[in-house]
Amino acid sequence: MMETDFQVRCRGKLYDNIDDAINDYINEINPGIGQAKLDRILKAINLDIYENLASGVTYLKTPVEALSPVTIAKKGHSKPFLDKGILLNQVKDKILNEMHGQVFIGSQDNRDVIASILHYGSDKIPARPFF
Repeated sequence: MMETDFQVRCRGKLYDNIDDAINDYINEINPGIGQAKLDRILKAINLDIYENLASGVTYLKTPVEALSPVTIAKKGHSKPFLDKGILLNQVKDKILNEMHGQVFIGSQDNRDVIASILHYGSDKIPARPFF
């Protein structure tokens, strides 16, 4: 087995390995980034997901695969993620502690399950990764 030596430059500092760089960064932000800043980050992610759903784009901002003609006929329109607007209103965020938060799809009317199928696809539905 060949051994390779390299260094990592991160934020202007030189480290012997990536783990040291990550650990140094974690130590800098401990005990946390602050609730106000974390809340702003969560709200930005929440808004981004909301905009993806409303615009019919993936998380990479590329258009999702178009709906089938049968689905368009059933829904009465061609907007991939929109039907009654329940999914849009189920994008939620929550601060868990000083360092962690989560953005998720709420479970009203099984929107969490529907969102998973939309995001990952199924046997009959192509993946439309919005999250």
